[in-house]
Amino acid sequence: MVSDDPSSATNGMANQENNISHRTPYSENCNSFPTFERLEESNTRENLSGELPMEIITSNSQDAFISAPVLCEVYEHDQFFKGCKWSPDDLSNRILTCDGGNKLRIFHTFLNRMDFVSSQISDDFCELSNIGKIYDFDWYPIVSPSQYYVLVASSLGPIHMWDLRTSKSEASYQMYSTKDEAVHAHCVTSSLDGQEIYAATSDYIFHFDANRPGRTYDFVSTRSHFRRAIISTIALNPIRNSMFAVGTYNNRIGIYDEAQLLCMLYGHTKGITYLKFSPNGTFLFSGVRGEKEIICWDLRNPGTALYKLNRAVKTQQRIYFDLTADGKYIVSGSTNGDILVWNTLLPPVDDTLEPICTFKAHEDCANGISINKQVPIIATVSGQYHDNESSRLFYDSEDEYQPVDYPKIENSLKLWHVKW
Repeated sequence: MVSDDPSSATNGMANQENNISHRTPYSENCNSFPTFERLEESNTRENLSGELPMEIITSNSQDAFISAPVLCEVYEHDQFFKGCKWSPDDLSNRILTCDGGNKLRIFHTFLNRMDFVSSQISDDFCELSNIGKIYDFDWYPIVSPSQYYVLVASSLGPIHMWDLRTSKSEASYQMYSTKDEAVHAHCVTSSLDGQEIYAATSDYIFHFDANRPGRTYDFVSTRSHFRRAIISTIALNPIRNSMFAVGTYNNRIGIYDEAQLLCMLYGHTKGITYLKFSPNGTFLFSGVRGEKEIICWDLRNPGTALYKLNRAVKTQQRIYFDLTADGKYIVSGSTNGDILVWNTLLPPVDDTLEPICTFKAHEDCANGISINKQVPIIATVSGQYHDNESSRLFYDSEDEYQPVDYPKIENSLKLWHVKW
């Protein structure tokens, strides 16, 4: 990467701000999408013991996601969850979560790989002090049964690599503006081999050598690209190590390669909150706050949106989505507590890919979801900020007070057995 403003970066796609083109990427015919019928739903909710709730959904599609029994549940009464991520190691039996109180927790699931039943679950609690609000967190990919490190971007201080066993910072990566002012990152991620760390602020994208903590970095100035908008998310291409994408709160997505801006993607009307590449590195999925659409971008023809996926997103918080290891399925949470599943091999209808399955996972906002890459299990977490009860009872409509059907408050982590 380079250390000066790449003002010469290509902006040839900027004139596409007002329009995005759509095309169907699949040649196979599909006369109709599956229909769904809810067969059974248990209303009982017991925590980690007794009869667990189950919801079964069937479809006339042979490869549909057909069942989702709950393996275990953990409820948190003090703070709502803000995302979850399975560990990247071969065991994949640990789940990293963050909550509204800026606390990180690792849940050990002890999965039985024969029947996928979690016989027990425990958590390591880690409260990080003097770091402010946690904006982003991610596993550091080099982990072992006795070691696990997490990268954290927060409102105070630099990027930290925390050892969650000891609640101590093992390394810090400091960022400064061109005026030599300390800045903090809004998002952070690392390469698959753990050798490189990327972080972004409102004006810069920083690149660190993970083995050289401190103030040694390269950076790209993004002021001319995003008009000083906050860069809220960053994703690395899993195939091409030098390529990455960033999303901002001014609705723009930038694709970079070798520190040069390749193109800008326009299509969303609200701030980008999450980006994820497909496993083959060919497609990019983008989700936003307060808008229902996830857009799939074809990077072979930059600026082309293949299709969109619709989900319920009515708040400003980040709603995660994830893809299976083969890229066939994409799953997402929603603010109404539903989990949606799409088959990316099916052709879209009118530029929209319809879900093959939807099931009720939480009574509150399902903001986090992560697919275990070793066994057919997904983890979901729920919760959101709620006002006090007195202000949530009524609203004024046509000079009359009417009752409001607000969602139940549920802050929980759940594991689901899935059939792909």
